Amino acid sequence: MFENNQLKFPEKISERSGDSVEEKPFKSIRERRVNKCQSYEPNMLLEKAIEENFTDVVLRLIKSGQVNINKLNDKGYAPIHKAAYEDKVNMLCVLLDCGAFIDQRDVSGLTALEIAVTEGCFESARVLTDRGADQKCIMNGIHI
Repeated sequence: MFENNQLKFPEKISERSGDSVEEKPFKSIRERRVNKCQSYEPNMLLEKAIEENFTDVVLRLIKSGQVNINKLNDKGYAPIHKAAYEDKVNMLCVLLDCGAFIDQRDVSGLTALEIAVTEGCFESARVLTDRGADQKCIMNGIHI
């Protein structure tokens, strides 16, 4: 195990399977990482970055031109709807600053403001109203 006072790792590791011994090579750290990585469509990656509140990743994806910040996902929601639903105020500001449509409707016909009010995300609702979201469908703090 030691050569020249240096710890040396074996090239192969033995594993028991039944009565026989099977030799398996070690996987490098890089190989293990590659196996754990998943490939995401850019807009799915944008959604995940919004969910995790990774502002730098959101900005990088938008500036790369690989994502459409107004595209509805397979469930019928745009990134602005996700940010409003999860009360991610910082993400809402980033999306709006980058050109997200403030009054875009989801598959059910709801805007981000309606979603924020319905879900009790009042900080998001405040940001959206301050930024000029259409308030005609909100009356006495509830969606009608």
